[in-house]
Amino acid sequence: WRQDYNTVRPHSSLGDRTPTEFAQTEPTLHSSTTQGLYLPVA
Repeated sequence: WRQDYNTVRPHSSLGDRTPTEFAQTEPTLHSSTTQGLYLPVA
């Protein structure tokens, strides 16, 4: 089901694209935001 959900089934919140298509067309949303994350150890 995960393969179908991510590569076959379009999502309206992603502009009727699959998550895979969205990730391929919007790479800056994923790469730049995760590089600067810092989680302090409690």
